[in-house]
Amino acid sequence: MTCMSIRMNWRWLSRKMQVAIKSYSRKSWTIYYLIIVLLT
Repeated sequence: MTCMSIRMNWRWLSRKMQVAIKSYSRKSWTIYYLIIVLLT
């Protein structure tokens, strides 16, 4: 693999990771909220 392809893949991966982190944080927050509601 060349440096250019690695750089391009890194950008794509970082973008995908950001989207995944956002969606995951949203899901984890809803799960956390549900657990709090169930416990109280």
